[in-house]
Amino acid sequence: MGIVGGGGQAERVRIHERLCLRVPPGMRLDEAAAVPEAFLTAFDALFARGRLAAGESVLLHAAASGVGTAAIAIASAAGARVLALSRSADKRRRLEALGAHHVLDPAAPGLAESIAAASGGGVDLVVDFLGASSWPLNVAVLAPLGRLVLVGTLGGRTAEADLGALMRKRLTVVGTVLRSRPLEEKIALVQEFSRTLLPLLATGRLRPVVDRVVPLDEAAAAHAAMERNESFGKIVLDLS
Repeated sequence: MGIVGGGGQAERVRIHERLCLRVPPGMRLDEAAAVPEAFLTAFDALFARGRLAAGESVLLHAAASGVGTAAIAIASAAGARVLALSRSADKRRRLEALGAHHVLDPAAPGLAESIAAASGGGVDLVVDFLGASSWPLNVAVLAPLGRLVLVGTLGGRTAEADLGALMRKRLTVVGTVLRSRPLEEKIALVQEFSRTLLPLLATGRLRPVVDRVVPLDEAAAAHAAMERNESFGKIVLDLS
């Protein structure tokens, strides 16, 4: 299993050998297909970019996504307290069952106050897939010396920032993207993941969340389900 720079929905792909990860014994191939993109992105955002440590708290936007569910599993295994956001009541119940310590509705009134109460005054790290739409909330709920890792811009690319708040709290804001990185950086990330988290996948302590497995010729329907925000975890295409 491994990450590709694009064109992954195909019967054959070409990939550098050092970007490959050995599928753990006993793991189904549909599960393996759900691992690299989600878990490597989450691993990089939490630790390489976000410097998450045991005992700290992390807030995850869009927590029911493939990367979000992977981040819950990884952060929990690392001894962090996980706060997760999802607009769906059913997904919030499933996120609690997955191990998130606090699951909140981002549309609920008083969200910032609820996050502060759940985190003991403020979170140490925010991993955000939304961007502009969640910027004010992120700055408000981060504790002093907190870190914000921007992984996506689903909620817009342009935000109006109160720089004074960043300065007063001494916040760190980090942007990251995986796909367009130089090969050497991708290799370093994959090798570090192989040393630290692949053993946890092998023992079953970490498991990918597969929403559904669909034939390749139904890829358009799978994309439509994603656009309707129906999926929980990863949708996998079956090429057999």
